[in-house]
Amino acid sequence: MTQQLPFALDDQGRVSHPLTASHKGFYTCLECQGRLRLRRHLPGADRMFFVAHFQHAGQHSCKATAETVALQAARRLLKARVLQDLQNSGKIRLLRPCRSCQTGVEETLGIPDWAEVQEDVRVQLADRLLRLDGAVLAAEQVKLGWVLQPAPVDLLPMPFPVWELDFWRVLQHKPLWVADCPAEVLCADCERKTAQQMENPADEASTPHSRVSQAWNQLTSRKAIETLTQNSERTPRERAVQVLRQQGVNYRDLKDLGFVTLLIPCPDCGEEVVFATSKPAVVRQHKDQLGSLVTWLPGQRRHMHVCSHCGAQHPEEWFWEAWQHRLGERV
Repeated sequence: MTQQLPFALDDQGRVSHPLTASHKGFYTCLECQGRLRLRRHLPGADRMFFVAHFQHAGQHSCKATAETVALQAARRLLKARVLQDLQNSGKIRLLRPCRSCQTGVEETLGIPDWAEVQEDVRVQLADRLLRLDGAVLAAEQVKLGWVLQPAPVDLLPMPFPVWELDFWRVLQHKPLWVADCPAEVLCADCERKTAQQMENPADEASTPHSRVSQAWNQLTSRKAIETLTQNSERTPRERAVQVLRQQGVNYRDLKDLGFVTLLIPCPDCGEEVVFATSKPAVVRQHKDQLGSLVTWLPGQRRHMHVCSHCGAQHPEEWFWEAWQHRLGERV
């Protein structure tokens, strides 16, 4: 059976997704560099949703799987992101988990005198051979390395920093989240609360139990229940109109321009948000009407959807997959 591959390289060496790739393009395999063809099937009697993938053209001996191709795509995307950050500012942007609330704390890591960024780097240590999915080198010496894992793994002490990253977050163009965080960091809110507790150690209002009790009382108050009831009685369109109005966007304008609008919980924070998209040329032409709904990848003509609550960015592929699998309500 021909393997269905989730990513491929276009004629310019960029990673392509089958949902947004063009049928007129020329695509190659990330594993064997063989010719691929794009397949997109419409829903029919034997399938409920779209089936989009790449597959090898003609006879081939490639043993690539969807997992290995996804890992290769994440390596290439991460290399391009790190290289762009270093070329622009000489620093890499990343998120480290707050030790108190586990939210992401943005940091920048500077690497002076860096020379190049490589994929699939092997480093000979005293006791073993270490294989990295990517690294930043200076004078042929590794200054920073990273491994892409679906779940964090334990690493022994290294002579240079090694990041543990989830390659699915990289594929979704989300901020770099460093799982292994030896340095304890605090977000701004937790720093303020810690300072208040140090100033007033006997203040019961600053204890964790009291904060949980206050939050629970707010959620179960009469006003909160009435607000929740009113929201549940409103139609998806009414809720979408309100969300757009808070961002200064007119729902009627989007509909007249032919945008597809989806009301869906954000996969990062769970809050209900509105995502709207259309053909890339239409999005670029009417980006002023979209306000803060979308942003643009640096150096590319591709847009990203932005959550109005947590600021998380989601690629267009996620939008169409969510729409096809009916994860949200079309309005």
